[in-house]
Amino acid sequence: MNNILPLKIIFLNVYHGDGIVVLFPNKEKYETAMIIDCNDGIKTYNVLKEYGIRYIEAIVISHFHIDHYKGFDILLSKLKEEKIRLKNIFYYPDRIYREGKESKIYGSFLAKIAGMASSGDFVSESNVIDGVNKEKTIYNYMNLRINLIYPRLVDITGEYKINNYSGVVEIKYKNNKVLLTGDLESEGWFKLYNFVKKYKNEESLNVDILKMPHHGAFYIRAEKAMSTREILDIVKPDYAIISTAENKKYKHPNIDTIKELRKNKIKILCTNSTSICGSNCECFGNIIVDIDDNIIIKDYDIKAQKLFCVKNY
Repeated sequence: MNNILPLKIIFLNVYHGDGIVVLFPNKEKYETAMIIDCNDGIKTYNVLKEYGIRYIEAIVISHFHIDHYKGFDILLSKLKEEKIRLKNIFYYPDRIYREGKESKIYGSFLAKIAGMASSGDFVSESNVIDGVNKEKTIYNYMNLRINLIYPRLVDITGEYKINNYSGVVEIKYKNNKVLLTGDLESEGWFKLYNFVKKYKNEESLNVDILKMPHHGAFYIRAEKAMSTREILDIVKPDYAIISTAENKKYKHPNIDTIKELRKNKIKILCTNSTSICGSNCECFGNIIVDIDDNIIIKDYDIKAQKLFCVKNY
């Protein structure tokens, strides 16, 4: 036993949205974290407080949809108030047209980040798309490497879906890999796959844990687009994490996605229950994953680990 705490990834139950906290391996106690998306600033801050985090290596905003970044306003204020140091913020300032209140929120938030950068509240402002490498390494020390693999040098001009700008994060620790994919839709997956093929980097998409894109949405095969079936054939995950909750507008996750996951014998873990769940489903709450030599799902009801609380369609 080397007395090193495992890499800990916490998928927060933030209802319909995303919120992920990554605690870096360390001796005795956790000190450093990374945050990917934040639908609930208070829940995210409470995790940092619970584990005594004093340093944020990076924040990644996968894309600018409210359910992925609305909590950052509160969180950034709490970090400053509690003197928790923040090194970098990674994001892509898309140029997709927004209307009314949404446009004001987006513009105000970008202005806040710029103001924080100029006042020295974090080390440097960094966009997801920059440089010339096939990937942008956020962190690389000991056995932990974290890369931004999309969007990189990908032509997204003319793209009208914010989801297809989603930043894709690859986490590698020892022999285990995790892929966090925001709300990347089928067209974005097509661009991502062709990009990694160009750089002979297809192995970056073959992982143990996949945070399902777009809260478990289902994609069909189309020209210059990848289906859910094709995505799973490429990624081949052992675990599928679905961050979702009952939402009348979007109805995620799609039952066809669940069927594909079951067909491929992929373990399904959801942060909350929805109408497709059985009446005795206890499959909801924060999903805590410990990664060392092996992957351990912690603090999760034993019944949920049976994976099949969703109705037997």
